[in-house]
Amino acid sequence: MAAPSKVGLDYYPRSTDLYEDVKFIPVKIKYGYICYAIYDILLELIYRDKGYYVDKRKNVVVKIAYMLQGKYGPDTDIVEGVIEMLVAERLFSADHYKQGIITSRRVQETYYIATARRKNISVDPNIWMLSLPEMKALGNNRGILSIFEKCDINEVNVNINGINVDINEQREIEIEREKKRKENKKKERERELSSLSVSTYGTFANVFLTDGDLDYLKDHYPSSWQRKIDNLSEYMRATGKEYSDHLAIMVRWAKQDEEKSKKELKKDSFSNYQGSSYTEEEKKKILELKKARQKGATT
Repeated sequence: MAAPSKVGLDYYPRSTDLYEDVKFIPVKIKYGYICYAIYDILLELIYRDKGYYVDKRKNVVVKIAYMLQGKYGPDTDIVEGVIEMLVAERLFSADHYKQGIITSRRVQETYYIATARRKNISVDPNIWMLSLPEMKALGNNRGILSIFEKCDINEVNVNINGINVDINEQREIEIEREKKRKENKKKERERELSSLSVSTYGTFANVFLTDGDLDYLKDHYPSSWQRKIDNLSEYMRATGKEYSDHLAIMVRWAKQDEEKSKKELKKDSFSNYQGSSYTEEEKKKILELKKARQKGATT
């Protein structure tokens, strides 16, 4: 008896710019960094199950909550909320999600490439999102290509709602969307930040902070918060670097400066003057002066 044909994948590629993807900004602001874990597990379930989609109605939310159980693990309401926001931010197909199917064009592209050498492979045309020209551009996957080559392309249902869409027209629309996405990536980031009550600060107005972020800086660094913002703004402008969380990088730099100051101050302890010609009173005065100078440099 022949072994059953494998459907899902054992491995899948992961984007190296996931934590800098602007689509995660609103999700992260509402739910925190747990959104990345939920997204990763959701991809794992998709690739491990059908390979190119997962049926949300099969206890997907409960499975993810169980896999993340622990001291800070999310409940099912949080998992559900994160998934809905991921769909709203176009990381998964909204039309398919309405039917209980979680998938995306990127997921299906990955599955198509990964199964190119499989002999017995099949996909559901009602769920599949890639057109015949798009698939051929990705490579030769005879198993999947044959499904669409045997039927009239114009009759293939590429819309989950049952609307018959011309494949060539759909392809042109997707190409145009991708072109606009690349051209307007920076503008999209600014619009999303603006809609979340995020304002720009700094010398070059390139530091993005919420009202809560700004209050945090003022509370913790009352005498240097403005300088910290300007320093970050000027550094990003000069180096071309970008950060997904500007408050976090400023806090990190502040802690690094504090640790450095502590190490330098430690060098100026009384033991550093042992064997010197200074009297104990002179040593005490020197140390007090150094502490005062150090305090002035860190505030």
